[in-house]
Amino acid sequence: MAAPAPAPKRKMGVIIAVVAVVAVVVVVLLVVLLMGGATKTLTPAQLNTELTSWATSSPVGQFPGLSSGDTVKVSGTIDSILAVPPLTGSMVTLSGTALLFPVTLPSGCIVGDTLTMTLHITTVSYAGQSAEWIQELGTTPTPTGISIPASAISCT
Repeated sequence: MAAPAPAPKRKMGVIIAVVAVVAVVVVVLLVVLLMGGATKTLTPAQLNTELTSWATSSPVGQFPGLSSGDTVKVSGTIDSILAVPPLTGSMVTLSGTALLFPVTLPSGCIVGDTLTMTLHITTVSYAGQSAEWIQELGTTPTPTGISIPASAISCT
């Protein structure tokens, strides 16, 4: 009886190369996912807490529960809309909480509507330091002339 044919030799170099490529792809995907930030849903009161903490952090400009790259969604029922002439936009009360900054409402938003804001946290350089900032407010942290633009807001 003839001996069985020997198994074909595997090319170890090819196997190692395939494993290395797969490992690199996995690492790259993890880095991209981690850098992309998270989507966080906050109540109006939670957003106000983040804003207050940002203004009182040391150094100023750090959100305690948010990071650069995060997308923040804030929703609530519009209780009141108050136009304040020196400000851009209107002061709005959502679900019993007066927002700490003005918003520019899209046309058609009225009291009783559900307002949803989508904000993006980014990092900017200002006065020689880096600070986290809401992208929709512009590129420079400034206390005057700010308003969340209508493009970041929807009402239903």
